[in-house]
This record gives sequence, structure tokens and C-alpha cells, in this order.
Amino acid sequence: MDIQPVKTTKESLVEQVKNHLLDLIRRGVYKRGDKLDTEVDLATKLGVARGTLREALNNLELAGVVIRKHGIGTFIASEYNIRLQSELEKHESVLDLAARQGIQIQYTDLKMIEDSADSMVAKILHIDEGTSITRIERVILADGNRVAFMKDITPSQVLSSADIDHTFQGSVLDLIRRKQGLKVSKAIAKIEAINADLTLAQKLEIEPGLAILVLEETLFDEDEKPMELSYNFFVPNFFQFMVSRYYNNNHNNVSQSDRHA
Repeated sequence: MDIQPVKTTKESLVEQVKNHLLDLIRRGVYKRGDKLDTEVDLATKLGVARGTLREALNNLELAGVVIRKHGIGTFIASEYNIRLQSELEKHESVLDLAARQGIQIQYTDLKMIEDSADSMVAKILHIDEGTSITRIERVILADGNRVAFMKDITPSQVLSSADIDHTFQGSVLDLIRRKQGLKVSKAIAKIEAINADLTLAQKLEIEPGLAILVLEETLFDEDEKPMELSYNFFVPNFFQFMVSRYYNNNHNNVSQSDRHA
């Protein structure tokens, strides 16, 4: 492997080592799943103290870049660089995100359930309790890794089981968009962190209790009528959400008369 000593810059030595290792990964010297050299050998090749290397590896471990296995060694995380980045202001499906970022997406564990709306779902979707609804559940894989569990709920008049077959591999959002006469005007979403219960842990193949992100979202049609409720459970290592915040620069523009009123 072509591993050169770290070049001195104005950054701290730990930061230099961390960035140097990231560059080795980007250049393909190390690939996902590769085992790194021992700390002694790698520190020697990089021309740094073992303590400095260890701290840099600690930072990379916290960032999800490497995984340390006690008594075995340090490995490049198999999921490193598989991260879907989304701007929350833009409403696009996971399929769109993946296509834009060159990530291979697959769906598994598809379930379609005809059900009746309980009081909570009825309130959110502005329908009567007991109204026929369709639940669509599936797990999303990115480059073979389970990264999200999606649960969509729509009134059956919006989507029914007849609109979806067992080969369904797209997004419910795109399905609604394609259905004649239905247009999405807006979405209201909230995001929070929860600890995965046993059911979610099994679906996502993660440890129970691991913190995951939940995006609850309601879609509205052009008449401001709710048409879909979704619960999206994301493994944080694979997703990054960004929000643009805009400020009203006029809030301090108070007239002189107002100041003295």
C-alpha cells in the first residue's frame, strides 16, 4: 500500500492524521471493509506517535468511518460513504435522493395491509374513525445495508392494495404523484430521535436501544386535504438532513416614534 508520512500543516497533528487517513480512503488505498495496519505499523508509516494516531482513529470511529473490534483490529466501516443527504425544504423520495447521489437502492420486507383508521390516524388525515386505509411497509437497503424502515398510511381512496403489487420497488410519494388527478401541494414534517425497540432493531438489523431518527410527515393535496401519513425510521449513519434557515432582517427596523411610544 502506498502510505506516505503525514505532511505538516497549520492544523493540529491529530486533525492532520485524521484527514490524511480520509484521503487514503478516498484514493482507494483503503476500501470499505478493509482492515487497517496495526497501530504500531501505521504510526510508523505515517511518521507520528502512536498516541496521536490513536486519537485520530478515535475521531474517525465517532464519525462512523472506522470500526474497532477488540482483539481483532480496526476496519473501514462497511457503510462508510453510503450516506443519503437531504435538504428538508425539498420534498423528494429516498429513491430520488439515491439516484442523484449514485447509491444503489433496494426494497425488501414489503407488506400491504388493508385496515381501518384509528382515532389518531383519523385525526391526522381528516377522515372518520373506521375509514378504510392502506398501510404500506418496507425496509430500504442502500448498497446492501438496511438503512431505513418506511411505513405509509393513506385513505384507500387515495391508494388501495390494487394500486400496489408484490413487485413494488418505488416510493409511495411517486405512486401518489403518478395517480391521475392527485397532486401534492405541501408536506408538514417533524423529526426526532428515539431508541429503537426490539421490532425496529430486528427490521433494521441494529442493536435494540440504538438511537435512530424518525421523520413523521403528512402530505397535502391542492385543496389542503391530508392524503398520506408516513413514518420513516432512519439509521443515522446513513442519512444526513440539512435545513436552510432564513431570517427576517426587518425585525429590528423599528421607527423612531415606535421606540419612544
